[in-house]
Amino acid sequence: EPISTVDFIDYDEFVQTRFYKEWARPQKLVDHVTSVLEKSSTSVALFGVFRNERQGLVDDEMRRRIRLIAPHVRRAVLISRLIDLKTAEAAAWADTLDGVRAGVILVDASARIVQSNGVGHALLAAGDMVCAREGRLSVADVEAERAIRAAIAASAAGDASLGVGGISVSLKAAPGLRPFVAHVLPL
Repeated sequence: EPISTVDFIDYDEFVQTRFYKEWARPQKLVDHVTSVLEKSSTSVALFGVFRNERQGLVDDEMRRRIRLIAPHVRRAVLISRLIDLKTAEAAAWADTLDGVRAGVILVDASARIVQSNGVGHALLAAGDMVCAREGRLSVADVEAERAIRAAIAASAAGDASLGVGGISVSLKAAPGLRPFVAHVLPL
């Protein structure tokens, strides 16, 4: 329910306050109407509109308008919070992946690269053993490519198809590089 100044204090008393004299009056503000968007034990979110001298005090029409718009503002605030939460979750996930010293490359069932940590990006950029082709994980060694594709396809069917240990595929290294092992694990 919208609330205005007179819901808290008599208006004649309000205009005698230091707040009114030093803050509101210099800005030619005469009233304010607000609606509580959200209230919890630790926070409160309000939507408010100030009225100036030309607009006058809050009236029934202004309260009606606030009643109409407040649910939409509330919904926008909730959506914004959900987006912020998802952004924070994604950042935490990326930080966790970047904390892994091994290269981590997450792919979907068609080997499309979904996410990679810093080491994984470096491996893909080097292109010696693994690379990205049209956004999909690709392996230089043909045998390893087949084995990884089969493991990815099997993991798409669920954990039981690969077992809890997943599958390991040896990746042949270019001369002068140490060999790597790719572990395909269903998530």
